[in-house]
Amino acid sequence: MWGEQIGVMASILVAYLLLNTGITLSLPSRESIGNLFGFSKYTVGMNVSELAYSWADTLVLAALATKAVVGAYEVAWQLSLVTLLAAQVIGITIMPAMTQWHENGAIERVERAFRTSLTFSLILVIPALVGALVVGEELFRVVYGIDEYAVQGATVLVILLAGQLSQAVKQVTQNTLLGIDRPTHVFWTNALTLGTNVGLNVLLIPEYGMFGAAAATAATATVAAVSQVFYLRRYIDLPVDVRA
Repeated sequence: MWGEQIGVMASILVAYLLLNTGITLSLPSRESIGNLFGFSKYTVGMNVSELAYSWADTLVLAALATKAVVGAYEVAWQLSLVTLLAAQVIGITIMPAMTQWHENGAIERVERAFRTSLTFSLILVIPALVGALVVGEELFRVVYGIDEYAVQGATVLVILLAGQLSQAVKQVTQNTLLGIDRPTHVFWTNALTLGTNVGLNVLLIPEYGMFGAAAATAATATVAAVSQVFYLRRYIDLPVDVRA
């Protein structure tokens, strides 16, 4: 547990230095603390939605499938989660900078930081997706010793990694919305995501098993990313920096 926490803090520090946000750390004022509590009531749905995103598929699958199927799916899921580390750290790091720039009217800096952050948030997901397409089956057979469901597990891994592309976009978009003081949009998009996630898992898993679980999870991430990009476009321009 301590190793994980130290790793996250170190990652945040590295991202803070690399992204050059230009903000300085200081103690919050009483007004800032009050604003934080008012802000937090909208982010409760975000936490519930993320919890459902992490566990709804596994719980429904566990109720309907064998332990071997659940085990193969969990391996694929845990592997896909590793690729989100960059997006999670970048999202956490940029939010306070986005807040400061937005308050100062420096929208162009928000737009520039969003483009750069979006590009770097995919730095682990895209190579992992390509690797899963090429050696996914061998990974399950050799490294994890899962032979019976190696083909199915590799296919599930590809589907989940495709979904993590959208989830990486959501990490940056969501924190940008929070940074520019639009928590209500985050609340409603996460409410939509929660309903989509639970509904698709209940609908698809009984019919398609682990493939249904992976498809439901990937579709949920896509709905979340698209809905948040839809809202963010109201406030900033969103061209992607393909040169980064």
